[in-house]
Amino acid sequence: MLSRESVLKEGSIRTRPCEPPPEVVWRLGSHVVDSSWEWPRPGLATNTLTIPELQREHLHASLVCEAHNTNLTIPVTTIVTIEMNRELQVTV
Repeated sequence: MLSRESVLKEGSIRTRPCEPPPEVVWRLGSHVVDSSWEWPRPGLATNTLTIPELQREHLHASLVCEAHNTNLTIPVTTIVTIEMNRELQVTV
């Protein structure tokens, strides 16, 4: 079904932007750990990752924030490496 706006006059020029919203996911290794994302304003997609309780197994882990529009484009990524300190436990 074509809308009235889609029916063009022969010889006319019509431009329309194509700006698909990106999907934003967080990965830990090959696993997607968070694929929820939102659009706080036009042109901006966000995904805020929350890790409820960091464990020793997370030390030096690489979290990858990945944004992509389609499978035809290379994703834009940012890598965050987890560093942490362990509380000293002293028993007297």
